[in-house]
Amino acid sequence: MKQQLPLFEIAPDYSVTTVKKLTIKGKPKTLSKTQKEFNHLTRKIETLRKRIKDDTENYDQTLEYYHKNIEPIENQQAKIDEQLVKKLYNRLYSVKNKLTKNQQNKFHDYLYTKLENVLSLKLPDDELKQIFEDLEGVSFEDFENGQMDAAKEGFANMFREMGVDVDFNDIDFKADPEEIHRKIQEKKEQVDAILEEQEAKQSSRKKSKKALAQELKEKQQEAIKKQNINSIYKQLAKLLRPDLEKDEDTRKKKEELMKKVTAAYKENDLYALLSLEAQWIHNESKHLNTIADDKLAIYIEVLRQQTEDLENELFMVENNPRYNELQKYGFFRSLPTISSLKVTLIELEEELKHDTQLLQKIEKGDVENEVKKMLKTYYINNYSSIDLGNIFH
Repeated sequence: MKQQLPLFEIAPDYSVTTVKKLTIKGKPKTLSKTQKEFNHLTRKIETLRKRIKDDTENYDQTLEYYHKNIEPIENQQAKIDEQLVKKLYNRLYSVKNKLTKNQQNKFHDYLYTKLENVLSLKLPDDELKQIFEDLEGVSFEDFENGQMDAAKEGFANMFREMGVDVDFNDIDFKADPEEIHRKIQEKKEQVDAILEEQEAKQSSRKKSKKALAQELKEKQQEAIKKQNINSIYKQLAKLLRPDLEKDEDTRKKKEELMKKVTAAYKENDLYALLSLEAQWIHNESKHLNTIADDKLAIYIEVLRQQTEDLENELFMVENNPRYNELQKYGFFRSLPTISSLKVTLIELEEELKHDTQLLQKIEKGDVENEVKKMLKTYYINNYSSIDLGNIFH
């Protein structure tokens, strides 16, 4: 019978929850292929978890900087832009005949850009709605409803390609982005359940001996995985037992540890369970060297799935709806940094100063000359989504 390793060689510190590294020790030449794969996956999990933590902290700090420094400038700019749009649009036809075709095109785009900026930050009043309708040939309400219908149809088509029809009419796309994201996730979970049910029905049909044998093998492997996870969990639960601890401080620390153990067990977080096992049962990670390759192979299957889940989680960090406000200042789908926002802040302050001066000059009545000066240095935005081509017709 194999001798059991002692539970503790020294008194444990319950304030520590994981070992530094969950790695099978040894030179590369002395490790088996399975041991190397185990080390590769545990290192990858460590890296992914650190990236998720670091990225989340960085994005939160960047968002805080945005709200404190950028957002106030944006709001001031929107107020100036609203006044510019209204005043310039009211003088539009008196200026029109004094502009070249190229200047008219620039003026189209300038008005669009300013109007778009205002509408991105506030709901339009009646005057802005009328300007929007004149420019677009459609009411603001109809345009907004069309945008929402397009968004719903886009999501519906995405799920339709998966073979499931999903109704998105119960989602208010004017709501908070995080609320929209949550409801879409609920829809996705419903679709996943439907697809699993469909797959189960298909698998219940008559199968070949080979298919049945493969299915049995997969079930057996899954049972073995669960059994190993159960075994680690039971050992940890038996060891910690907060209810038997008389010292109040130690009991509270054990309760916190037990919560981590239970959470890891429920989430099939083998990495966390192995780390806790190494810390509290074996007091080190050397015992990993004694684990047979066939058992390590089982661990590897679980760790692969865990790695995939963490990669998805990392992807979702940057795409979290709470960072939507930052995306407009990002670059190639990457969110901005505080350093890049500091540069943006300088640019926004300069734009605000320039447009404030422009508004003051326009209010004095010299619209034509000021518009021409402005258009000399203005470049058309090729990404405009509103067609202003009929503005002068």
